Amino acid sequence: MWQIAIIGATLSGNKGAAAMLQSVLENLPSRLGTCEFSVLSVYPVEDRALNRDKRVEIVPARPAALLMAVPIAALWAVLKRLHLPPGPLSSHQLLSAIDKCDILVDLSGISFTDGRLIELVYNVACVVPSLLMRKKVVKYSQAMGPFRTLLNRTCASLILPRITLNIARGDRTLSYLKELGLTNADLCADAAFSLTEKPTEETLRALRALAHSDQRRLVGVS
Repeated sequence: MWQIAIIGATLSGNKGAAAMLQSVLENLPSRLGTCEFSVLSVYPVEDRALNRDKRVEIVPARPAALLMAVPIAALWAVLKRLHLPPGPLSSHQLLSAIDKCDILVDLSGISFTDGRLIELVYNVACVVPSLLMRKKVVKYSQAMGPFRTLLNRTCASLILPRITLNIARGDRTLSYLKELGLTNADLCADAAFSLTEKPTEETLRALRALAHSDQRRLVGVS
């Protein structure tokens, strides 16, 4: 059984990220086999209320907790390399979820992009604990780059080469990654595009409430 940790997307946040998250939950088992998921969520209370998937555990991962997890992950990694038990560190829910995972999938929307300092700190905190704990990381962002400012380029140059696979959604992002000299980058469509069309009972009830018929046309605009 595969243990998959997911960060950077939530069920209760913006629906683009929710669609990417749902796509990973839907598609990975068909490729890997049986999977269990830990969603490291910035909105744990709201996500738990929405979660109906028994394979999914919602783990609190608010930004402050992520930042604090970085030095603790470094200590955890040192203990592991010395073949010592993590001791009281094992009670840290976020790091325990990372420790048991086989792969961390980072679905952060716009990552390592110039002019987004606060987001850059969050982007770094999303993956550094897993890298310190020697976990495989797949970064599946909607956009990465450009990397022209010194701080962003430095962070990207230090972190992205250590990731197992950086997935670019489009040719422009791929070109930015290639400019960094990365060989661990590939091109792929947005994860949300692979969702299966599955009308829910809630959707069907809504359509029935609109008294839809052959004589009345319904046009949706998004």
